[in-house]
Parts: sequence; structure tokens; C-alpha cells
Amino acid sequence: MLICWSFWVRRTAWNCRWERATSLFVFAMLLTGVFTFHLTADPVGRGLYALTRLHNLGHFFAQVTFLGGICAVVYSAVAKLTTDKEFAQWFKRRVELPLAVGVALDFALFAASKVSDNPHPDFNTMQTTGVFLSAYWLLYSGMLLYLLYHLTRALIDLWHDEPSRKIVNLYLVANGFLATAALLRVITVIVQSPGGSALFYLSFMCHTIAVGILAFAAGWSWQARVRWFRPPRPLPEKEESL
Repeated sequence: MLICWSFWVRRTAWNCRWERATSLFVFAMLLTGVFTFHLTADPVGRGLYALTRLHNLGHFFAQVTFLGGICAVVYSAVAKLTTDKEFAQWFKRRVELPLAVGVALDFALFAASKVSDNPHPDFNTMQTTGVFLSAYWLLYSGMLLYLLYHLTRALIDLWHDEPSRKIVNLYLVANGFLATAALLRVITVIVQSPGGSALFYLSFMCHTIAVGILAFAAGWSWQARVRWFRPPRPLPEKEESL
């Protein structure tokens, strides 16, 4: 619901150049929901299987879309700290290229693992078995932590800007939950314990809380900017006394 609210609030933000990346994040979260929500995931999964003969591909695309959304948040934060020319070179070298290589490798691991052989209602809570699936989750979690590292560095610099501090605090809290979710996922891969399912759901809860905070922050920040630019209402004229 927070994602839908944020998307509706930011419907007028696409015309603002510096807000497009944040709006793109919200759109990516909506697209992730289409790939994973039970009412849409099944028909989308069947359609993708008919094209590729790979099961659970919708869940893979959801995770790629989520990484793309976090990339958009990184773009929005770092762009506020550098010039356009320096930022374009930095983003391509430090974010776009590593992520493109990582996603390509992750898809190869996904296709090689047994997870693509049979459908599963929730790919995120599947027991991690096999070398390829374990490597898949380790690489995915590593890419997410890599993006969060760059985002945290940018947010720490932006925190010194007094008007942006409240929004930055929300993003930092969300970063903490996302990093916790990624680290818990790594633990479930490395340590195959009987209580692994509890860690799956704990990781999912941290992930969900983080997305909710990010969506709220995206909507709230645009509302605050619109209020700041909106001209003040004129004072009512005093009625002339009879």
C-alpha cells in the first residue's frame, strides 16, 4: 500500500529531472510486486515459462528489478554530491558495469541450478541446496550490499545538510534493515541449520520493512518539496464595516 501511495503522490514528479531516479525506484518496486504478488506471479510465471522453459523466472526478474530500484536510489543520492560529468563517469564505472556483470552471472547460476526445473510458490523461502543456488544467493546478496555501501556513503555526506536530514535519516534506517536482510540471507546459505526457515522469514520481514520505509520517504520528500514551492494562500480580505 505504501508503494502505491508513493507512486500516486509522485505522479507529477516525472517532469522534475532530479526526482526521476526516485520515481523510477517507486516504479521498480511496483514492478517487483507484479512479479511476486500471488495474484499476478502465477500467470506471469507461466507466460515466462512458455517462452524460456525456465520455472520461477518471474522471481528472478523481481530481484533484478529490485536491484535496479536500489541503483536508482544510489543515483539520486550521489548525483546531489558531484557535477554531472564526474557523476556520469563514476556511476558507469562503479555501479552500472559491476551490476551488469553480476546480473549476467546470477542469471547463469539461476539457469544452472535446480530451481529452474520446478515451479515454487515463493522462491525467496526455498531451502538453499546445491552449489549453483548457493552461489546465486551469495552473489545477489553481495550485489545488494555493494549498492548499499555506496548509498550509505552518499547519505552520510547528505546528512550534514540540515533541510535533508529527516529524509536522510529514514533512508539510513531503511539501509540498515536491507543490509540486515542481505546478511541473514548469506547466513542461511553458509550455515544450513534446522532453524534456517526462521531466518528466511526474518530476512523477508527486514526486507519488507525497508521497502516500506523507502517508499514512504520517497512520497514524503516529494510532498515536502511541492509544499515548499507552492505559493502561500492569500489572506482573506477584511469585510468593510457597514
